[in-house]
Amino acid sequence: MADILSGRDMAYSEAASGSLSLSRGERIGWWVAACLASTLMTGLQITATAPFKLASFERLIQFQANEPFQCRVLVPALAAGLQHLAPLGTTLIFAAIEWLFWLLLIVVAHRALVSCHIGCSELARRMLALTILVPMGVQLLVPDLHIKSGAGWVDGLLELGQWRIWPLFYYPYDLPAAVFTLGLVLLLLRLRRAPSRRDLAVFALIFVLATLNRETTIFLLPCMVLLLWRQWPPGRVVQLLISLVVLFLAIELPLYWLFGDLPNPNRRIMATQYETHLLENLGFFTSPFYTAWFLTRFAGGLALIVLFWWRWVGGPLRLVLIGYALPLFLFGLWVGRLPEHRIFAEIVPLVWLSALYAIHARLEPSNAIRG
Repeated sequence: MADILSGRDMAYSEAASGSLSLSRGERIGWWVAACLASTLMTGLQITATAPFKLASFERLIQFQANEPFQCRVLVPALAAGLQHLAPLGTTLIFAAIEWLFWLLLIVVAHRALVSCHIGCSELARRMLALTILVPMGVQLLVPDLHIKSGAGWVDGLLELGQWRIWPLFYYPYDLPAAVFTLGLVLLLLRLRRAPSRRDLAVFALIFVLATLNRETTIFLLPCMVLLLWRQWPPGRVVQLLISLVVLFLAIELPLYWLFGDLPNPNRRIMATQYETHLLENLGFFTSPFYTAWFLTRFAGGLALIVLFWWRWVGGPLRLVLIGYALPLFLFGLWVGRLPEHRIFAEIVPLVWLSALYAIHARLEPSNAIRG
């Protein structure tokens, strides 16, 4: 399989690319489908979830939300700018921004499939790109299942226990974080194969936007070292790492200085604004029903494919999952509430891409890149 992950270039045959290329009408149709799908996901996002009271639309757009929500300024700043330019309501503005990022998610997903050469044709890749909406929708929209009791005996009959749904909160930075993460990982894979100043500049720009959106970009730095260490001279990797750390601090420190007077009332971890929910989260897994629910729900069930077909996941993607997804998952278990599956939003596109890569490699074992 010709793959950006393998570090090798292999051109498609002219016959295959020519006979399977898209017509103009098919391209327009795909964009229409992507826009309609984005509208559907936005409608579900706005109506099926609700903002947390400490990070309501009004508080965000007025920069009065509590930390750490307030330090995630990209979307609130964009929303405030749009409201200043036009007489638009806050819900409409946030919905419009959400729609844009759902569309961008599909576009970046398509570029990921092209880069990894997943799919037998351009049409197949465009159709597969739409499937990323399923795991993201499951992660961000579908309510969690609260199981107070699994099953019990009632009047001599075995009955289902007390189960109820737990609606998710909506934060405007979740979906953008996923889009930015997938784009940054793709750029790292390109830099791993062929370093260029242009890709470095684009990476730095997106890194800035992603950090303004959410501080979890710090987890990309060890992942970057794992991906580039054997491909670049070690000194150059260290230089890039130091530059990105300085860039990260140059963004985050002023934000915390500007909004330090709005602390999180639920903070528990030392002098930070983060909460801790580790024991509470681990307690959920004492229920076999919830464990089964969580495993089959995570990334729309694609995490199970990655686990079962781990040997078919490309080597660099393994590094991404080990160096970025796993640490971020553990951090989410510590500081986030497990019923809010949105805390793992950045991981979902990477699991989706890894699962499709594993499926493609499993179906074409002679071309699989296992290293």
